[in-house]
Amino acid sequence: MQISNLNLLIKDIESNNLIDNVYIGLNNIAHINWIKNNDIKIYADIYFYLANRFSIQTLIDLDFNFVGGYLFLETVVGDLSKWPMNPTRVEKEFIPPLFISRTNFNFDSLHNNNREDGKYYISQRDKEYIVISNKELTYLIKRN
Repeated sequence: MQISNLNLLIKDIESNNLIDNVYIGLNNIAHINWIKNNDIKIYADIYFYLANRFSIQTLIDLDFNFVGGYLFLETVVGDLSKWPMNPTRVEKEFIPPLFISRTNFNFDSLHNNNREDGKYYISQRDKEYIVISNKELTYLIKRN
């Protein structure tokens, strides 16, 4: 989302007296300067990796309204007692996309003349994948 759109979103939230009820997930480090100028509650979403207690402490030290975040998917942690806050762990059943593309699989890869949403099953050697495509994004997910 562009910064100008984020500013419009915040104005709308404030004008409707919803600021105490809204949390915004941070996925882009470039938005940190924007966040510092707002009172909105922020959490580190799954693509803003909290790999260790130091990454969490850095966000706390930036002095904005940081309320939590997701632990980096690949991080295996035992004792969280020395962490400045307890991060949310993603469930084991969650299968993250291998990649996300700003293309439309139906149009760009299959060369169809439309950008319809679709779900496709593809394979490469002995590996199977699911491609989920909508008008603007394509996700590639490993199939069980």
